[in-house]
Amino acid sequence: MRNNTQLVYRLVLVVGDFLTLVAAFSAAYILRVKYDDRPLIQQVPAETYLYAILVVLPLWILIHGAVLSDEYSLATE
Repeated sequence: MRNNTQLVYRLVLVVGDFLTLVAAFSAAYILRVKYDDRPLIQQVPAETYLYAILVVLPLWILIHGAVLSDEYSLATE
């Protein structure tokens, strides 16, 4: 039972991190494109930006969360 709880806890952490990063990158895109007066060198459509985020974020979470910082382990282990 403890292993199932640990697995669910780690899964919730990963999904929460993924959703938080999607929200942060989306907010950054909106702020830059809609509210910044500086000209853009090249327009990037929102669909292309979202696709790039969805491709990069699993690698980001895998490398930074699981490999480098051991973020998804329980403190009692």
